[in-house]
Amino acid sequence: MKKVLAVLMVALTLLAGCSRVAETPTSMNPEAIAKTFFEASNIGDVESCLSLLSDDVVVSQDPPGVKIEGKSQYKAALREAATLHRKHSVILPYRVDGNKVTFKANVSGDDFRILGVDSINISYELQVRDGKITSIVATPDSADWAKLVRLSSGSDTSTVNSSTSTSTQIPTPTVDDSSSMAIYDRV
Repeated sequence: MKKVLAVLMVALTLLAGCSRVAETPTSMNPEAIAKTFFEASNIGDVESCLSLLSDDVVVSQDPPGVKIEGKSQYKAALREAATLHRKHSVILPYRVDGNKVTFKANVSGDDFRILGVDSINISYELQVRDGKITSIVATPDSADWAKLVRLSSGSDTSTVNSSTSTSTQIPTPTVDDSSSMAIYDRV
């Protein structure tokens, strides 16, 4: 009888935990939605990221002026970020003002490491309406961005680590770079 009670208690505990995980995005506040989005992004869970976006989401980064409109177009960018092992570590806390969520993150990824940079700092502003992210604006730190531009153009090879070829260059995406689906924080 004790074993049956113990099994039931464990099962109830697991079910209670699952119900918290299954919380719908519409019942979360804007900060929770933003955190959930970037946590899913950090582990490469593209489908969870997409579930938190409105169909007409607008994602932009300036510099370099990249703008992606619509969840279907952003899907390719999220998949690319996952293959590049993109990680966001919050360095300035989430701030909420109505439907707007802002924070600053240290962002790392294989594409940055190829250039000899471990990470860059990016400020984010997200708009959330009806439980969905409607816009993401990413603004890289100007000094970090300038360094990436120099490194990608080959004009600053002094900081590229010796195991990386200095001839490796990553092109800077343009606004209409739809063929490669340039992502919001990619060089």
